[in-house]
Amino acid sequence: MIALKIIDYDQLAKVISIIRRFDNRLSIKELKKNIFNQNYIMEYDIYQFDIAEEMNQINRCDVISEFVSSLIQNGAKVGLYIDNEKVTLAYFYNYLDSNKAIMKETLLQIERETGEI
Repeated sequence: MIALKIIDYDQLAKVISIIRRFDNRLSIKELKKNIFNQNYIMEYDIYQFDIAEEMNQINRCDVISEFVSSLIQNGAKVGLYIDNEKVTLAYFYNYLDSNKAIMKETLLQIERETGEI
């Protein structure tokens, strides 16, 4: 499980807008509360299988990477967590890249075993 906190920001409205583009399940009021209290604003299981994402060839690691990059580029300082352990930005991106490679290799192995390659 990966999670994210907003530690600091330049423009709160911009940060909330980016978060809601990625995940609109929380209301603006709930997001503000989580940001002010430095609670997680997002928790995401990159291992959860979603058939719609699979059919549309959406890679969760890429989406999360773009989300975090967008927050940082727009003045947010983020706290990144993997399994409730705080990690550096470099470690976080390496973790996502590693998982992306593992997922790709797993799909290739499945395709080989089913004769789809």
